[in-house]
Amino acid sequence: MKETNHGHWMFRDKPPFFKGVHIAGRVVLGIAAAAVFALVFGVLVMLLWNWLMPLIFNLPEIGYWQAFGIVILVKLVFGTIGHRHQNKDWHDSREKWRKFEPNAMEHEYWNDFWDEEGRERFEAYIRSKEHGKSEASDQSEAEKQT
Repeated sequence: MKETNHGHWMFRDKPPFFKGVHIAGRVVLGIAAAAVFALVFGVLVMLLWNWLMPLIFNLPEIGYWQAFGIVILVKLVFGTIGHRHQNKDWHDSREKWRKFEPNAMEHEYWNDFWDEEGRERFEAYIRSKEHGKSEASDQSEAEKQT
């Protein structure tokens, strides 16, 4: 028998039809899980509202569909529930900082470099910066005198 490879190990010895059934099953399972989550979340909001709001703000108690509507309204007003940091600004700033993160090899040799050459090179860098500043301040003082 000729072995067929349909990508995943589960489908290796099965016809392509089973891959479609598997995907359809996952979609149905996902929809069912979302429905259960919505039911539980609506009941939770209803219970919390009915426990707190009438006592604190003298508001009426609500039913399940009203609680579910509040959940939808909050989602529409405030965006995603459980923000996943997928907005562009966060991603861009993360990419900017990523270039400063040392890779494994850099990290492995960093302490050796600092012990052997780092302190001396750093002090030379500071001296060059201070020398550059002193020249710039001398020039600005000369300009002020003229």
